[in-house]
Amino acid sequence: MGEEQRRLFRETQAVMSLLEGFSDYVMDEVGRGLVPDVERISARFHERRNRRTPFERAMLRLTGLDLKMEQYRKGEQFVAAIAAARGPGALGRLWDGPETLPRDGEIDAPERWIARVLDGAAA
Repeated sequence: MGEEQRRLFRETQAVMSLLEGFSDYVMDEVGRGLVPDVERISARFHERRNRRTPFERAMLRLTGLDLKMEQYRKGEQFVAAIAAARGPGALGRLWDGPETLPRDGEIDAPERWIARVLDGAAA
């Protein structure tokens, strides 16, 4: 891949992490008000993701699904960090337009997204 293709690939990966993490976060938050045992269900779901047999881990690596699971984890941590730092309302800014989507490196460092988008720091 050329430099531009690598940049686009990294941006696509960031958006995919955002979508997957946002959906997990919203399911948990909405579920709190609708599903009586959602916290227990969510905890078991996340525990199951993290507790794999050696065979399952090998199959995930062979198929590339281990990277997909890592995307889910990083995306959910990104969204939760923004909500924790600035409240759930700040999450709406993620969807204002292409310029507010996380850029390369921001999924792993949500404070960079906060500084750029919410605090208006120059890119």
